[in-house]
Amino acid sequence: MDILISGASVAGPSLALWLQRYGHHVTVVEKAPALRGGGYAVDFRGRVHMETLGRMGLRDSLEARATHMGDIAIVDAAGTQVAALPSAIFSGDLEVLRGISPTCSTRRRGSTCDIASATRSRRSPRTSAAWT
Repeated sequence: MDILISGASVAGPSLALWLQRYGHHVTVVEKAPALRGGGYAVDFRGRVHMETLGRMGLRDSLEARATHMGDIAIVDAAGTQVAALPSAIFSGDLEVLRGISPTCSTRRRGSTCDIASATRSRRSPRTSAAWT
């Protein structure tokens, strides 16, 4: 089956990976001219998230790129720490920068998917490329 997914942030490439694994031809369209880096971090929390990343073949790759967020220190005007917020409040079992997650899923070995950018010229509205 041919399937079109709109959006190449986190969910789009992840869904494409699963659908392709089950024999579907997937095209992901994205308004931006390229995958975006930066932005907020993506947190994975708990057994289900970690097992899913493992089944997708992404866990090792993402763990290698973890932010390893530390505790947040609150300091006064003199620079003396007056309080601390544990990192567990803000990050999950695994935290990566936003741009890392789709990059890992789209570059997973043996995974190919067509990507089309909606910002390409009208003359060539769809460019197909393999994500490997």
